[in-house]
Amino acid sequence: MSDYEIGYGRPPKSTRFKPGQSGNTKGRPKGSTNLENLLNKALDAKVTIETPNGTKRITKREAIMLKWVNQALSGDPKSIQALLPWIAKADEHKNKIAQMLEDVSEEDKEILKGFANGNQTNNTTTPVTGDIAE
Repeated sequence: MSDYEIGYGRPPKSTRFKPGQSGNTKGRPKGSTNLENLLNKALDAKVTIETPNGTKRITKREAIMLKWVNQALSGDPKSIQALLPWIAKADEHKNKIAQMLEDVSEEDKEILKGFANGNQTNNTTTPVTGDIAE
């Protein structure tokens, strides 16, 4: 054989990882669950609730928010105190989106309307500055 001595910390060269090869060739399987995935899956499950207009199917996430808002409306101080920061955050987010929409130019609005209506044509008014081959 060769002068290479096999022993502790010196595996045979044929069984070593090749350069660029992972030690875990199969890796972590796609979609393997972690705590966040499990929580999201549980909150996205549908439940049936009774409304004055009949039954309605909503996610557990929505049901929790409805219950929380209804408790705040009934005067529960803890619910009100916990809900106020979320209301402020939602209002801030809504204002940011409104500001972003105001900053969109008229030309961009026309392009967006075209996409929304399914008229996805090339804009011929925009000059082409260079060729791809350059």
